[in-house]
Amino acid sequence: MFEVFDQTASSPRAIISIPHSGLEIPATFENCLTPEKRERDRDVDLGVPELIDIQRLNQKNCVVLVAKVHRICVDLNRPEKESIFNWKQNSFGKQLVLKEFNESSRLEFCKKYYCPYYTKLQELFKKHGPALPMIDLHSMPSRATDYHLKKNPKQKVDRPDFCISDFHSRSAPPDRAQFMKAQLESCGYQALVNDPYFGGNITQYFSQFCNQVIQLEIKRGLYMDENKGVLVPELVQKLKEKLTACILSYFAEFGQKTAP
Repeated sequence: MFEVFDQTASSPRAIISIPHSGLEIPATFENCLTPEKRERDRDVDLGVPELIDIQRLNQKNCVVLVAKVHRICVDLNRPEKESIFNWKQNSFGKQLVLKEFNESSRLEFCKKYYCPYYTKLQELFKKHGPALPMIDLHSMPSRATDYHLKKNPKQKVDRPDFCISDFHSRSAPPDRAQFMKAQLESCGYQALVNDPYFGGNITQYFSQFCNQVIQLEIKRGLYMDENKGVLVPELVQKLKEKLTACILSYFAEFGQKTAP
């Protein structure tokens, strides 16, 4: 369902959540979906776990959660009632879901695939307090499609390198997003706050447990060939070094203090 990378023993200082990079399609879902893999994978946050140095983050007492299940089966960044087969079509308008589940099956799959991810995050916040910061890490296409423009008509077609979202300052004090923006800009990237996204369900939901939740979207053109749907290793490595440094600076500034 998801993998937890954690070397913190009992005192984490921060969390990174990666809910949309999974490629696993459970057998029960397979026959309900289009067989066209390229269309199924269009909106996956492909390779996002490779854009951060997880081992280095673990050494700094950061817990990393990485979802394994494909987002077209279970979208963890949507409300529970909308999570199963949320993506009837991909963002290019191609049909993905060929057959729906009944309500009983939907509830069963929510319990099996959706709820454990939220339960794990809730346990971390309840155990270690609301000062524990979290970054919900995603990627976004370099250009908005008609789907995206319908969702947010005010956005520009060409996306910034990064979008930092804080649910319009309701999931974290505004200085958090501004600090991350300054870090990314110091590395030569363009970063906008709450544009084109203001924060998905994870950001919004966990703001009730923590006052330091931000969502970070990475433009896919920075690290992959979007037309072919493949990572470009040299771009991945370059971004990984800079992004990890920015995240570590952010957690050093706002992370939960740990015992020496």
